[in-house]
Order: sequence, then structure tokens, then C-alpha cells
Amino acid sequence: MAKILSIEDSAFERKVISKVLGETKHELILARNGKEGLKKLEEEKPDLLLLDLRLPDIDGIDILKEIKSKDLNVVIVSIIREEKTKEETMKLGAKEYISKPITKDKLLPTINEILGDM
Repeated sequence: MAKILSIEDSAFERKVISKVLGETKHELILARNGKEGLKKLEEEKPDLLLLDLRLPDIDGIDILKEIKSKDLNVVIVSIIREEKTKEETMKLGAKEYISKPITKDKLLPTINEILGDM
């Protein structure tokens, strides 16, 4: 069982992620903004981070830059579809980039591929 932290400001998207991951054996931890997410990142030590880029308090790219040195699997989940943004996040260490809206068919295979048998 893996521990997954989602930093997502949209209540709707948090609900979708909760529903999708509720069907798995993984533990989900939710954060509503960047500040809360960084705190939970330190406290919970997750195996995977689902990171939104457009957060109300801290830009997701800035969070990615801050945690780059940590050995952490990061999946970007964002409404931003620009190739430039995707390339930047990958250079900063993201493993995958999922465009919103989030669906079970997009999210679960990505998580399973990154986490393997956790």
C-alpha cells in the first residue's frame, strides 16, 4: 500500500481523486493549497505526489522546484495543456503529466505504472 498526497485546490477534483483512489489499496492524503501540501509532504512522507500547478497560494512549479532534491514520485495534474509547461515540469523531475479533467482511465494506470506493486 502506497501513501499518495494530492495537492489540489479544486473541491470537485479532490472528490474525483478520492473516488478513484478509494477503489485502491492506497492511502490518500489531501491538501487544499500549496502551504498545506508542503506541510503534509514533510509530515506524511508520501510515496507519490499528485500536484496541481494552479494553486491559490504557491505556484505548482515553485513547489516542484522546492522538492526537486527529494526522492519523490510526482505526477502533475493540471488544466494547463501547454507543451512548454509539460516539458518544464518533466525537467524538474515530474514522472508524468495528466491533463484535467481527471478520469479513472487516466489516473490509475499512471499511478500503477509509477508505483508498481506497492
